[in-house]
Amino acid sequence: MRRDAEALGVEAWVEAAAAALAAGGVDAVRVEPLAARLGVTKGSFYWHFADRQALLDAVLGAWVRSATTAIIEGVEAAEASPVERLRALVDVTRRVDAGARLEQAVRAWGARAPEVRRRLEAVDAERVRYVQGLLVHAGLPKALAEPRARLCYLALIGEASWVTSGGAPSPPSVWRALLEALTAPAEVAQLRRTRTPRGTATADRARARR
Repeated sequence: MRRDAEALGVEAWVEAAAAALAAGGVDAVRVEPLAARLGVTKGSFYWHFADRQALLDAVLGAWVRSATTAIIEGVEAAEASPVERLRALVDVTRRVDAGARLEQAVRAWGARAPEVRRRLEAVDAERVRYVQGLLVHAGLPKALAEPRARLCYLALIGEASWVTSGGAPSPPSVWRALLEALTAPAEVAQLRRTRTPRGTATADRARARR
């Protein structure tokens, strides 16, 4: 038993459990099938975890680190402008792969488990906050950055749901348009203020009163 436990670490159990979760939902995360898949006895599992819930907690924690913390750290590691970091973030997170399927499974799990839903809410809030911070540093006022950060996040979540359900991935042109829409409004508003001929606004108000 000890040799099994030492040969197979915590990470292997967590990875196998995450794969089972992504493929079949939380009900598919069971000790005996996982042990059989890994080629070890159940004793290896109990060497590392007190029970199934401890494994599920570890899977959820690993998902938070890989799907949020590691991505933000990777984007921040590049010495780039806020807009370039936002573009890098979108490029990474718009790709629908095994990680996206795992996220869909975690969200389905959260729909039936309040403690998981609370972690999801915290993750969602952290992600939106990060995008909002990039937009503020790019020059947008907070009043514009906050709803646009949410728009960006919902677009990425929607893309993942769409593609994992069988839809075709959106082409790069869609994401370029999204980035332009996210970062341009403040600049466009400034251009309108500087280019509007003197007296135009007064004339518009006068016409509105007629």
